[in-house]
Amino acid sequence: MKNLTSLTSKSIEDYLSTILRFESVFGIAKTGDIAYELNVNYGTVTNMLNKLEKVGLLKRQRYEGVTLTKKGKAIAEETIKRHRITERLLTDVIGVSPENVHKLAHKIEHDVKEIIDQIDYVLGYPDKCPHGNPISQEIEADQNELRLKDTDEGKTYTINRIPIENDKVMNFIKNNELWVGKTIKVKLVGKLNLQIEVNNKIVSVPNKFSELIFVKKVIRNGHF
Repeated sequence: MKNLTSLTSKSIEDYLSTILRFESVFGIAKTGDIAYELNVNYGTVTNMLNKLEKVGLLKRQRYEGVTLTKKGKAIAEETIKRHRITERLLTDVIGVSPENVHKLAHKIEHDVKEIIDQIDYVLGYPDKCPHGNPISQEIEADQNELRLKDTDEGKTYTINRIPIENDKVMNFIKNNELWVGKTIKVKLVGKLNLQIEVNNKIVSVPNKFSELIFVKKVIRNGHF
């Protein structure tokens, strides 16, 4: 890519796909979140964002974060699609656990470009990754989902998807068995956390996680 000859396509894809994940959840990607997700220091991220901005792949908002341009988003969407198909291969065929598959898929997603269509075909064209996220950006967002932090006390929900899949999030999901498809009941909505009932036990969910877990109301007898 012109003016980015010092960078690998892998690093460009890593940054753009990470930015799009956060942008899709929060509307913007913050430098600190990008640094944590990619396990690099703040200065390294700042330097990379400057380079990506110069070639028109993203826009920076001072003191806020970054968003992708149309060109940057196109690259990110293709990378995420390849990543999520790879996740399905690893879970459905090889048997990798959901809490570990994101990190492993991230390591090999760049090396399967030439065969990703064949992998997709063999898997039967799955529409979602193991964490419930749409594999293709062309799939419309589920209009009935909401963030766990926006739920109502006393209501029952099922976990629909987990859009951010880093170690902190996955460890919390694993430790409390909050996998996609799990049924939960909201017991208490507080300012700093929620209390939910899952597997006949009460789990406290801090806001930093409840905003990253998307759920759907359980329909009973035709009513939510």
